[in-house]
Amino acid sequence: MQQQERYWLIVQGGSAQIQGELHASAFVHSEVPVGDETTMALEIFTSQETAEAGLRAMDRLAPDAYLDASDRYGEEFTNRMFDNTNPDKVVSLSRSELFSVIDNSGLMYVLVDPPPGDQPQTEQLPIRLAWEFAEGLRDG
Repeated sequence: MQQQERYWLIVQGGSAQIQGELHASAFVHSEVPVGDETTMALEIFTSQETAEAGLRAMDRLAPDAYLDASDRYGEEFTNRMFDNTNPDKVVSLSRSELFSVIDNSGLMYVLVDPPPGDQPQTEQLPIRLAWEFAEGLRDG
């Protein structure tokens, strides 16, 4: 299977590059089911359009996330948390950049082209083992 040259990820607003390096923690992750447990998986998109659809879904869900955080942590803390973040944005990475992010992350799973969060979710999410996906990037 031919791997493409670019991938898109959503950078979390409060995250930044550390000394010019990209770290997996800067990007959006989703909680995914694995067996009887759940774990976190890095969201990876194979087109800019699907990444932007994911970002729009996050924006539509933001009011509910704010209310949930206010209930859990209090309105004052939640306001400070939301006030100190930049907007999320879609970024494009080359195969080698994405390989580096995954290879240095310690992540077990990636989620490739997940459906937007505000859409009905399918039973079978596109979950892949991170090391297998990374090998495809390197060998592709």
